Amino acid sequence: MREGSLVTLSAYATSTDALRPWAEWRRKSNGKPALVGIVVRVSVMDESDPKYKYYSKNERTQFYVNWAAGNAPISRDGIYSKRSPGCFYRNDLKYVRGKE
Repeated sequence: MREGSLVTLSAYATSTDALRPWAEWRRKSNGKPALVGIVVRVSVMDESDPKYKYYSKNERTQFYVNWAAGNAPISRDGIYSKRSPGCFYRNDLKYVRGKE
């Protein structure tokens, strides 16, 4: 996944309490469009960082997403982001597929 990729929330992400309101099934039942965003920045933790060894491989790479919908999560913490701007991890996102 890199900058410019079209993404949406993964099943893992929408199973968490913070991101459950943006689950695909919930958006469909409320008549809202699918949640689609574009990755605008990818931040990778440097090995020289003293905290590097305490983070998992998944947490070392952070993705920043601009969502197309107005009602979208700020970060992986939902609308209550401790970070500004909030980030997502790789397992929170999946590529958007075209209609089959």
